[in-house]
Amino acid sequence: RALIDESGRVAEVSVVKVEPRGLGFEEEALRHARTRRYRPATKDGVAVRVWMPITVSFRPPPKN
Repeated sequence: RALIDESGRVAEVSVVKVEPRGLGFEEEALRHARTRRYRPATKDGVAVRVWMPITVSFRPPPKN
């Protein structure tokens, strides 16, 4: 999940669930989430911080 700030940048990020564990996916998923940009959420027309879920899926490279 990620905390998106008033400018649309990721302010905080944390791993909620990983399957399978221990293969190094956690760090790569966090790195990916930190690079994202979003349109900020608004409340009464004012940009606000909001927590949102982010799903990162990994797939093996295609076979040639």
